[in-house]
Amino acid sequence: MNVRMTMVLAVLCVLVGGYLYWVPEPASDTSIVEPATITITNTDSKTVFALTASNATDNTVQVARYPNGWQIVAPEQLTGDNIVIGPAVAAVANLTATSVITPTSSDLSAYGLVPPQFTIVTIDKDQNPIDTLLVGSRNPSGGARYVQHVGDAKVYLVSDSALDTIEGWFGALPIEPTPLPDVKTPAPKAP
Repeated sequence: MNVRMTMVLAVLCVLVGGYLYWVPEPASDTSIVEPATITITNTDSKTVFALTASNATDNTVQVARYPNGWQIVAPEQLTGDNIVIGPAVAAVANLTATSVITPTSSDLSAYGLVPPQFTIVTIDKDQNPIDTLLVGSRNPSGGARYVQHVGDAKVYLVSDSALDTIEGWFGALPIEPTPLPDVKTPAPKAP
């Protein structure tokens, strides 16, 4: 092997290694772009003292905040599940959308908003409505729902699971779970 060629290759390796070590890496444009969020409702959830949800078949569920937690007031008086109701109310009080649709027609039946699938009304401590939302059908991909804020002509596309949670209340009320038995209490003996 030629000593001269070996020396030239060794010097080239040192130069390339030095270049890779000292020259900064070019800025990469692979930053994560968060999707834009569009505010529909912007209420401090602590000011919401009740939420009423009514569906197209005249079923109504109303929950209200009491000093000891959330209670179901309609269709019957029951102790509510704070873990389910609290986050759903907070999400509706600060609801955001992923996109806005400006309908070209006044007919909103294509969005499931005439009549709406269900309506949500948030209420303050003086029993005055804060916000009223009309919740329509799902979009074609099924990942979001059409929502209209009463008083706003726009239709919003919302992918918040709180809407599904509230819709589920028509079939199963968000009642407080049955407490587990005390471990210290022995189980009853079989006959």
